Amino acid sequence: QTEQILHNCAADFPKALELYRSLRHEKPDLEGMSTHARGRMFTGLVMASLRVGLLDTMLQLLHDAHALMGADSAHLFAYCIKLSASKHLCEHGLAIYRLYKWESGSAMDEKTVWSSLVFCAVETKAYDSCQFFFNRVQSLGNPSAKDYGHMIRCKCAVEGWQPALKLLERMCAAGLQGDTMVYNMVLAACVAGGEMDVASTILKKMETQEGIADVITYNTLAKGYSRAGRMDKCLEVYENMREKGFVPTQVTYGILLDGYINDGQVEKAAWMFEVMVQEGCPMNTV
Repeated sequence: QTEQILHNCAADFPKALELYRSLRHEKPDLEGMSTHARGRMFTGLVMASLRVGLLDTMLQLLHDAHALMGADSAHLFAYCIKLSASKHLCEHGLAIYRLYKWESGSAMDEKTVWSSLVFCAVETKAYDSCQFFFNRVQSLGNPSAKDYGHMIRCKCAVEGWQPALKLLERMCAAGLQGDTMVYNMVLAACVAGGEMDVASTILKKMETQEGIADVITYNTLAKGYSRAGRMDKCLEVYENMREKGFVPTQVTYGILLDGYINDGQVEKAAWMFEVMVQEGCPMNTV
């Protein structure tokens, strides 16, 4: 009957489920079936349920697998967590984790599993779990640039610019390169915290690394200066981005126009509007 179930996992999944449930009805403990056969059966059923999008069914099957196989189901759980993360099924990745009571040294206690869980926790804003998952990653080896990036995102969301910047510095000290998104998150956290001088220092560091700073970087810094009423610095950011070869966008000019108007500098606002028109940048009508 196991072979029939596996065959129907590919050909007719509802039939495979029917056969499985019938088998469980006849033999609730699946007596007489080897651990290997149970593993094959549950792997086939779980993968098929994921393939056809029956995610709640997948969780129920994993629950059954754990109840019937105990620690022998750890490899299946580990695989499903990593697969869920790769498919951005993050709520289910965390639900799978919660189904299994992990133990140190088991197949679940593996670096790539914890890395996947860090990602799932950040994506679902389950920030209270992020640090625990990240600590498990660290206990099993050096975190990757992606691991650091996910945790920096968590720090920005929950703790603010200082912990985020500290973690970024630690990442760089480990010889890992942060990408544009990571640097922009930290810079934005600094701007949100009113730490414009720190944000400016981050930009300077980004500019020393090819391909890291982008238009969003400059716009974020310019907006911070505009909100702080430091329009001289806002204009410096604009001029700097042009010198670096970046083309100002509607957002860039909108920041400058709003800043000058709010600061009562109507003539400079008119001048900047003329520059925008000369540059061929369409006016943002939203």
